Amino acid sequence: LILWIPVLAGSAYMVISDRSSVFTLWQEQERVGQVADDLLTGKIDQPPEWALKEGLALFSAMQTNVHHHAHDPQRWLKLSEMFLSFGATESGLEALSRAYRLAPDNEDVAMMYAQTSFFAQGGSLDDNIRRTLQGVLDSSPNKEEAQMMMAMGEARAGNYEQAQEWIGKMRSSFEQ
Repeated sequence: LILWIPVLAGSAYMVISDRSSVFTLWQEQERVGQVADDLLTGKIDQPPEWALKEGLALFSAMQTNVHHHAHDPQRWLKLSEMFLSFGATESGLEALSRAYRLAPDNEDVAMMYAQTSFFAQGGSLDDNIRRTLQGVLDSSPNKEEAQMMMAMGEARAGNYEQAQEWIGKMRSSFEQ
């Protein structure tokens, strides 16, 4: 009985479950997997025309590739760009968040994450965006994009004196 129960349960799973989606994913990986990897690593900027016709397969292969290389912030950044280009802001923000967590010292990733979060929240600064922008400003005090977002966020929050301070800092960096 102890031997037959696992055997019967395994057999029932094999007979009853529908694994066609897994097989489809494997076939898609085989067809467009290398193109997805080349796009995510920056080896190519545009997929070949034949791969564009396989749009859903390419999208799926890119997501799978990113998850297989989960410690590569550039792949997460490329995936976020893809999500954002299709208007999937929430998924794009999640991918950007992962890229930022993997490379918090990368100013470009930090600014893209802060800008996308800032505008997704209607131009308001939450603690996370403020902390990200402050990190950028700590390493690059004259970063105009970060100063502008701080000024806009403070003005939107009704902190007009702080917004004026940020505008003054931007003005002095322009003069330099």
